[in-house]
Amino acid sequence: MEARIRTAVARDLPVLTALAQRTYAEAYGQDMTQVALEWHLNTHLSPQRMNQMLRRDTFLVAETDQMIGFVQFGEAGRADLTGTDTSGAEVRRLYVAAHAQNRGTGTLLLQAALDHPRIEAFAGVYVGVWHTNLGARRLYARFGFVQVGEKPYLDAEGASPGADLLLRRSRMRV
Repeated sequence: MEARIRTAVARDLPVLTALAQRTYAEAYGQDMTQVALEWHLNTHLSPQRMNQMLRRDTFLVAETDQMIGFVQFGEAGRADLTGTDTSGAEVRRLYVAAHAQNRGTGTLLLQAALDHPRIEAFAGVYVGVWHTNLGARRLYARFGFVQVGEKPYLDAEGASPGADLLLRRSRMRV
């Protein structure tokens, strides 16, 4: 069954937060200590933080009989830590539950985000992707994203277990 895509609303917050925390832990937890993982979840994906982001950004969710993924996007900043000008739109997160991966859900979410008026208005779209996340890197490449920078990920202790690759897509149709 193909997923349905819709805009998230405030009442989605508990399920959205649980999905974000679970998918992040499944994808990256093995690369982090338990303390570092808990710090990241409590700092970046807490219910309070997710509520702030839901009010600021657009979230599209994918559902079948339950929520199986989401994409978060909004306006990008002017310059990132590498000094790269990132004015435009930014896909901040694209998370799909492990059991729903490799079934086209990520493709549906990314296409819906790129077609959204909030992104279409910008000449460039940016996304950060973990350097070892080959599946996500292939997905973004299919949509015309190319690497334009890299920045270290810093955990609570200031350690860098790896890097986020900064990808950019110019306005074009796929």
